[in-house]
Amino acid sequence: MAQITLTEQQDCANFFTTAILVNVTYWHSNPAVQSLDVEILDQEREGLIRAIRFGLRVDEAWPTVCQLIETLSPYMERRGYWAVWEQLLDQALNLARQRDDMARGVVFSLLLARLLQRQSKIKETIRYYRQTMKLARRTGDRYNRGRACTNLAYLYIGQGRWQRAERLCYCALSIFEQENNLHGLAHTENHLGILYLQLGQWVETKSVWSKALPHLERACQYWQTRDDTHGLVYGTMNLGMYYLLVKQPQQSIEFSEKALKCADQVGERLLTGSILVNMGLAYQIAQDYHKAEMYCLRAEKIFQQFYNLYELANAQKNLGAIFLEQQKLDKASHYLHSALSHWHKLDNKYQIAETQLYLCECELATNAYQKAKRWLNQAEAILLEEATLSHRVKTHLDKTRCSLKQVAATRQTS
Repeated sequence: MAQITLTEQQDCANFFTTAILVNVTYWHSNPAVQSLDVEILDQEREGLIRAIRFGLRVDEAWPTVCQLIETLSPYMERRGYWAVWEQLLDQALNLARQRDDMARGVVFSLLLARLLQRQSKIKETIRYYRQTMKLARRTGDRYNRGRACTNLAYLYIGQGRWQRAERLCYCALSIFEQENNLHGLAHTENHLGILYLQLGQWVETKSVWSKALPHLERACQYWQTRDDTHGLVYGTMNLGMYYLLVKQPQQSIEFSEKALKCADQVGERLLTGSILVNMGLAYQIAQDYHKAEMYCLRAEKIFQQFYNLYELANAQKNLGAIFLEQQKLDKASHYLHSALSHWHKLDNKYQIAETQLYLCECELATNAYQKAKRWLNQAEAILLEEATLSHRVKTHLDKTRCSLKQVAATRQTS
């Protein structure tokens, strides 16, 4: 039996190391990677992931493989390859800690937070953004500190933590203005626009919504200056939402159509679902129920594919409301019960209560008074524990109570 000498073993190891380094370098400099060409990357994805896996094992490949991971992250996020990418980012972050490479640790911590945010893993996302901010402060990485600030602000907006979100946004704006970074400025202006859109739904005053418009328009201007099509997906989508809230459905649809075109160009699949929901709501306001159904059903399929439970539940709740308005009660009940099941899994009590109010209306429409009353009682039990209610939900609750009282009065006199 032939024996392998030490020299031969070293030669094999050197050959293996060189081959991995060449492969990682090839992919890093590949034009399709640098331009994030979706069609080519979809075909080459397995080879890319394999190259990164091997590259992380080789010390000499570390700087190049880190750059490759950072470059590819937007593509992996947009296309929904989340499980495998989360594993690789977690591995890269641990290696950065072992190497005491804090600069890379900042980047991987931020990328992990961003990926977890896509998956609606809110607690983990907040933890990683806070970690990123601490690491960035230690290393003097102002840019990534600003990114973590503005992205964490966006999460706080979703939780109704308005003041904290606003402070973080203005902290990020200050950083990006000093750095003259249009990318950061655009995202932060967009987040401020979203903040005032969300806040306006609680107080329902046009003066709050009007504060959103200049921020959203500035965000789009920055993205246009940078020729950033992906950024424009967000900007035009949120302008569509602004016009939806101020009850101008045609303008909302026009901006949503622009957002869809941008999303298609960059291969942004998950956001496409959110844009379709907005279009469905706009057509619902315009009382074009056929198109409202069509767009929300398309959104539902996307969210089922990605298994994004929050967005899926939201799309199904909207479908239930659309069918309810048309008195298609079986379909309305089906979608509302499905949405309610998802909200329970997410333990989102506010959305549970709102969906229960729709189910109350659904039962009232079939003269099932006792069932309707039970749904209202359950919704009230949840909402009475809330410190404040949004104007929309408060209006919905008052309307449902009034409808139930009218039915009760009719039952007593008959």
